[in-house]
Amino acid sequence: MNKKLNGVCFYTAVRNTNSSKIGHAHDERYYTEAEVNNLFNTYQGLPQYSMDLFNVQSGGRLLYYDANTKNTPYKAGITQASEGVAITVGDWGNFITSLAIPKGDSRLYIYSRANSIITDWKML
Repeated sequence: MNKKLNGVCFYTAVRNTNSSKIGHAHDERYYTEAEVNNLFNTYQGLPQYSMDLFNVQSGGRLLYYDANTKNTPYKAGITQASEGVAITVGDWGNFITSLAIPKGDSRLYIYSRANSIITDWKML
């Protein structure tokens, strides 16, 4: 449907670009309520699971680990706690520092590598 206002033609037909059930166009710049709920349910602020705490990545990460994860204090044999979270920073080429917080353990563990100088997992 077209409407004219002061000689200018406006296109007013409802367009359905994303199969919206209520018949309006979805603005791609914003999430729908269903998309927001899905994102919230997916992440919920929980750390990402890691199969290897020393996976090659740059920057910092908060990771969840369990008994199957490589390069953990548990795998190094210095704690009985097989799962927890780790804050890991570094570029993995030159340096890396990882602070592990095992579930149910009152101690923290740290690992670092800087310019080929490696400090294996140590209890703090």
